[in-house]
Amino acid sequence: MILRLGYTLRHKDSFANNDETKEDIISNLPDSLLIDILSLLFLSEVKQTRIVSKRWKNLFAFLPNLYFVMKSYEQVKETRVLVDQTLAIRGDIPIEKLLLKCEKKCDYDCFYDLLCTLVRFKAGVRELELSVLWDLGDRHEVKFSWDLFKAWDSLVGLTLDCGFILDVYNDDELIFPCLKKISLICIGYASEESVVNLISSCPVLEELYVERAWFDDWLEVFNISSLSLKRLRISFIHLRSRDYKVVIDAPKLECIFINDHLTNH
Repeated sequence: MILRLGYTLRHKDSFANNDETKEDIISNLPDSLLIDILSLLFLSEVKQTRIVSKRWKNLFAFLPNLYFVMKSYEQVKETRVLVDQTLAIRGDIPIEKLLLKCEKKCDYDCFYDLLCTLVRFKAGVRELELSVLWDLGDRHEVKFSWDLFKAWDSLVGLTLDCGFILDVYNDDELIFPCLKKISLICIGYASEESVVNLISSCPVLEELYVERAWFDDWLEVFNISSLSLKRLRISFIHLRSRDYKVVIDAPKLECIFINDHLTNH
């Protein structure tokens, strides 16, 4: 085995001939192939490869999918710096999927700064997944900054998970021209109009997944109106109240699945 640090690991029998040399196959591989190999590994394993050599240190930035998981309150600021550095190294190569996940209570100002750093990446992201943990006493406290993404037309898939409030105002300039798939998982809703405004900003939306679970999300009527929507899935899990309505106006709808655990029990 050949390491980029210049050391050679050989079977003990090979020491019989000190003049024997072996070709450093891994070092001769092009960056594109190394990136393909790294994309098959777990994230923890990919991060370990950064210490192999200077060449390997920056390969992480060129992976098609990037995952940033913040396990503590302090890591939000550290992650913002890391995201900024990663995007600077990546240059004009678009990101296929980007995950930003905060496993502890997140400070909104820090998360907003993180989103600001992200939208400055002109090459764009095709799939964006944002996840913020919430607890029983303080949930749904992060508002997704829609105004930041007005000029970001690369988005194809969007997932908001847990500690978010969907607060979308009516704005003719707010449009996601390529957004085809939206997942709203256990989030809160500032108003009924927020759902309407979001969907109306997605002229090519094809798939919508909504999960309403555990606690009231402050929305009685879920109004879905789309000329392009083809697949719709809604799950109602352990809501406190059964007084909810779903209004659907989607002439191109091909598949609909509604899972109501309240009535099933």
